[in-house]
Amino acid sequence: MFVGTCFLTQSHPEKNSCDLEGPTLPGLVKKAIRKETDGAHPIIFAIGGIESENCHHPVGYGSDGVAVIRSVMQASDPALAVKLMKTGMKTSIRSSIKNIQQD
Repeated sequence: MFVGTCFLTQSHPEKNSCDLEGPTLPGLVKKAIRKETDGAHPIIFAIGGIESENCHHPVGYGSDGVAVIRSVMQASDPALAVKLMKTGMKTSIRSSIKNIQQD
């Protein structure tokens, strides 16, 4: 399931910073589905304005991953853009796991 809009994006120019659902929404939707379905494990992807600089935020809040088009396809080096996103998300996941283990 794709959940967003997490950040400002050209795909939804009508939205401003006050209209955004934000990077926390994908994780909240995932938690709500699990609660309402007695533990179903939905796969939730954050969408909307995802770039290498911010992709770690929704993942840190519980999203399983991100959906991107423009930030990769319009990058001067698409392979590098994907690599940077993967690194950012992995770092966020490791940090989340570490925080859970400390709790």
